[in-house]
Amino acid sequence: MGWDKHGYQPLPTSAPDADGLELACRGYSTLQKSQCEDEVQFARSQFFCTEDRDITIRLMRIGRLDTSCSVKYWTEDGSAKAGIKYKAVSGKIEFAPWEYSKSFTVPILGSSTFDTDLEFKASLQAVKDCKLGAIKSCRVLVIDTDVFPGSQFTHAINQHDEAPLREKGVPLVISYMRLALLSVPGVWWKALLTVIWDQLENAYDIGIIYLRVYLIDVVLHPEKTDDEDLLVKGNRKMTAALLSVLWIGPCIVLFCIERLKNGPWYMGDALKDNLKVNIFRKYLSYTEESRKRSPLEELMGA
Repeated sequence: MGWDKHGYQPLPTSAPDADGLELACRGYSTLQKSQCEDEVQFARSQFFCTEDRDITIRLMRIGRLDTSCSVKYWTEDGSAKAGIKYKAVSGKIEFAPWEYSKSFTVPILGSSTFDTDLEFKASLQAVKDCKLGAIKSCRVLVIDTDVFPGSQFTHAINQHDEAPLREKGVPLVISYMRLALLSVPGVWWKALLTVIWDQLENAYDIGIIYLRVYLIDVVLHPEKTDDEDLLVKGNRKMTAALLSVLWIGPCIVLFCIERLKNGPWYMGDALKDNLKVNIFRKYLSYTEESRKRSPLEELMGA
């Protein structure tokens, strides 16, 4: 095959002879023969998609192309979790002779609530008559297209006027509460326990009223001679002592619960941190390498 006037060799118009390729690799060392194997890799190291459509990930094959080969692929969780943001997939891809491109699709699970841009990973493993190229794994970034706190307010927010949002005050609060309960880890059960314990505190206050009435009208009443109404029959002192336990015991329990509500069960910091992280990562997306190089102090300052 000759050279053109620009010094380039023209591309062949038909598939090369397999026997010729075999002769080209015959007599090489083991290392040189391994270099004649086809390479399969991802078409690029990063793929992007919005959450309202599935992502197609393309593979490319480089080398002789004269034989069939196969690879396995699978997805792995990153900040995006399988079953929540995307559907995990795995399988095997077969390249027929002279096929140089294949692809597989990962279903994306969208939502109508505001969220950060999340990512997951896809990886390859060589199975038959090939080796992996330089891009053995790729990162898939799922771009969230919703506005805060939900996509149902997109039209009102895009008007850049607060008046339409004021008209949607109650739905706006409900949407934020739904976002906080569903997107912030641990908030839903902490909120549920907080509501239950708050009602127990109300029940304790009502119980104290009944205990006071019982103490005055039954236990300490000077004209009350019938001991049948006492908690401890015939013993006013023991009944009074039991009432003191019923009075003080729940108070201690409620005090401990209050400490938990202001400590491990406190939700304010988690809600604020989640919102900051979502807004920060929605507009700034770093690779894993750059995240490791970036000091935490600089990220917090940003």
